[in-house]
Amino acid sequence: VRDAGRALGILCERNAELRKQLEEVRAGAAPEAVAAAEQRSSELEAEATRLRAEATMADKRVSSLEAEVLRLRSEAKAAEEEQSDLRGLLEGAQSEARLARGEAAVLTQRLEDALADMKGASDALVAERERRPEKEKEIIEAYK
Repeated sequence: VRDAGRALGILCERNAELRKQLEEVRAGAAPEAVAAAEQRSSELEAEATRLRAEATMADKRVSSLEAEVLRLRSEAKAAEEEQSDLRGLLEGAQSEARLARGEAAVLTQRLEDALADMKGASDALVAERERRPEKEKEIIEAYK
C-alpha cells in the first residue's frame, strides 16, 4: 500500500511536470509534440486513477485482514480460557477419582472383614448345630 502510494505520488509529479512541459510546448512547439504530450498526460492520469483504485482496494483488504486478526486473537484467548477451565475440571475429577479409589479400598477391606466374620459365625453355627443333640441330652440328664 505504501509502495502504491509512493508510485502514485511519483506519477502525479510526473504528470504535473508533463503538464508544465505541455504548456511550454504549446507556447512554441509543433502540434505533433503537443498532441504527444497531451496523449502521455492522459495515459498517466488514467494510470494514476487505476493506482488510486488499487490503493483503495488494498487499504480495504488490510482493514479486513486486521479485523480478522482481531477476531482470531479473541477466539484464541477464549479457547485458552476454556482450556484452563477444562484443566481445572480435569484436576478436580482426578482428585475425586483418587479419593473414590481410596474409599473403595477401605470398603473392600471392610467387606472382606465382614465376610471373614460371617464365615467364622457360620462355622460356629455349624459346630453348635452338631453339638446340639449332645447338649440336649446333657440338659435332659441334668433335669432328671
